[in-house]
Amino acid sequence: MVGFLSIYIYFFFLYIYSLLCIIYNFIYIYIYIYIYIYIYNFIKISTVQYKFAGKEWHDLRKPLNKILTKQMIESCLTTMHQKALKLCERWDSVADSGKVHNLRPELANFSADNVCANVCGYDLNELENNKLDLCATLERTIALWIQLLTQVPSNLSVTYSRYSQKGRNLAKVSRVFTDTCIQMLRDNMKRKETIKDNNEEHTKNFIDVLSELKAKENLSEEETARLATDVFIAGFDTTSVTAATVLLMLAMFPEHQEAVYEEQLKIVGDDPTVIPTWDQLSSMEYLGRVIKETLRLYCPLALFRQLSKDIDLGDYTLPAGCTLYIRLHCLHRNPKFWSHPNEFYPDHFLSEAIANRPKGCYFPFSAGPRGCPGKLYGTIVMKMLLSTLLRKYKFETDLKYKGLKYKYSIQLEVSGGYLCRIKHRNKESENVS
Repeated sequence: MVGFLSIYIYFFFLYIYSLLCIIYNFIYIYIYIYIYIYIYNFIKISTVQYKFAGKEWHDLRKPLNKILTKQMIESCLTTMHQKALKLCERWDSVADSGKVHNLRPELANFSADNVCANVCGYDLNELENNKLDLCATLERTIALWIQLLTQVPSNLSVTYSRYSQKGRNLAKVSRVFTDTCIQMLRDNMKRKETIKDNNEEHTKNFIDVLSELKAKENLSEEETARLATDVFIAGFDTTSVTAATVLLMLAMFPEHQEAVYEEQLKIVGDDPTVIPTWDQLSSMEYLGRVIKETLRLYCPLALFRQLSKDIDLGDYTLPAGCTLYIRLHCLHRNPKFWSHPNEFYPDHFLSEAIANRPKGCYFPFSAGPRGCPGKLYGTIVMKMLLSTLLRKYKFETDLKYKGLKYKYSIQLEVSGGYLCRIKHRNKESENVS
């Protein structure tokens, strides 16, 4: 943290009531970020990241780190690939139709099915059923969040905002996430009883960790389910948004799409039913650069941290207890560190370009002890998905990069949908099969 702050010296100091906020790259939207922390608790969607701290937070985070290991992720490659092929079955119905298709909804279902199966041990199967309409539900939830944050009179008294009509609507809409996690808990309990009766082996998952915490802390089913929502929402939203954005970027920049495809031919071949190995996924260097560049441009809104001790920066001393906000959008587009700051330029992540930048220029998954525990998992899921899709399809779009309009969500998103035409790469082989 000291190294990072010593490089980025542009601060804005702001008191919100008695709370000292120190903001890097100030933009007016930061006035609302402090409310965002509390909205989570007031509407009772989630509690893991913001309500739990200290030992309570560590007791949740440490087991998740142990679950999301290389060995565990590698054991899930077949499941990831099977669900990618299931997505292909959905997109076969729109491929070669000439119609534009919003990629986001099915990608959300794909990502939700994966995180539930691999991390939570639960078969959600949204790709086939789409009962929860996850993409639309989350978009509506976030839209209501923003209204509560920014519109009078809701934002005049955050403490009572959940009792307003918008607050009640938000609680109702977001209830689907809590109910899904409750179902995971109940299913996990039944499955463990069956495993115990049959003396079967069982690989520990995140729902097991929460079930143990529920018993230890005497939590209600509702409280325990809310603890799972961070992993559930983050697991399907960020992965699906990033994957949709990667495909849109490749559709807008076909030279990069073909370069990624050529890399796939060399490493895996052109058959999308072939499962890439861990080593093959790790060697997909061009695809990796495309993913990293997408995350540079379309990153989360900000990092916010409360300092546990004073930090001496020479001209400044940041006091313990203050809140530090870092505007990632500005950091990731700072021309001091990026040769093409506002362009899609995967060569930013060539090894020589990385070596010429100071550390701390790039935080797509946050950093430090509270960094995203799913960084490796999310990267492998995206590589498996994109490898499968790009061996099977070519993506085209009428959208232009400089003409895109954006909206803020959990991360920066394209407004109006991820609209592409999907074409089979080898139509003749598709007809034969």
